[in-house]
Amino acid sequence: MEVEEDGKLPFLDVSLSRNADGTLGHTVYRTLTHTNRYLNKDSNHHPRQKRGIIKTLVERARRICDPEDIEKELKHLEEAFIANGYSSQEIKRAIRPNRHRGGDSHEKNAEQSGFACLPYIHKVTDRIGKLLEKKKVKTVFKPTKKIQQSLGSVKDKNDPLVTPGVYRIRCTCGQLYIGTTRRSISTRIGEHKRHCRLGHTEKSEVAEHAFNDGNHRILFEETEVLDNTQRYFPRLTREAIEIHKHQENFNMIEETAKLKRYGRALRSLPHRL
Repeated sequence: MEVEEDGKLPFLDVSLSRNADGTLGHTVYRTLTHTNRYLNKDSNHHPRQKRGIIKTLVERARRICDPEDIEKELKHLEEAFIANGYSSQEIKRAIRPNRHRGGDSHEKNAEQSGFACLPYIHKVTDRIGKLLEKKKVKTVFKPTKKIQQSLGSVKDKNDPLVTPGVYRIRCTCGQLYIGTTRRSISTRIGEHKRHCRLGHTEKSEVAEHAFNDGNHRILFEETEVLDNTQRYFPRLTREAIEIHKHQENFNMIEETAKLKRYGRALRSLPHRL
């Protein structure tokens, strides 16, 4: 919880202060660790996006600051953006009040016949955008792939068996079992193994198949994870779909009865999707 210090109290982007006459003053609030680093002028972004950052911060200053504090805040923004590579002329042009009327933009949007989102490549897609605008196609630009995206994540991927989800166990006879669990799949597989070893056919459909339908060998080592999800209904839905897809399953009748919940939608699916 924020606490008032020296007559000032921060609230979101606003710094509230007590005036001598008992009224409240308002200005933009920044944390002590704020670095004033914004999108650099040399970054590979469309100029419209760079101007948009300046305009957004200027508009924030005009909305928050008291009249006597606006010039100080605008001066601060100018110095910050100069440090980020922008020229004074670019900053002043972005700071200039917007004189366009909202009605004009609505009329322009109504005339547009399409929308296109293009990766920004300097002197290539910006020219394409101008051609599209002549055809009344609104164009926006997004940054190209970043180095971090190309390198990928350095984190180790989680073993799919240690998460909840839907799984498939095969038998040497050619049949298979589709199951789901809200615990880790490896935990549930361990229970199936134990029931098979101890002959607990009433506790596991896998154990019942292994003992009651002949001397089968369950291929636990080839367990396949079909879907990893913790949510209850998506798991049941995926399990029902997989049971429908694999007619050679040895799931109990109670398990296959789940298909009735999904009615015509599942019955219209091919057995092999």
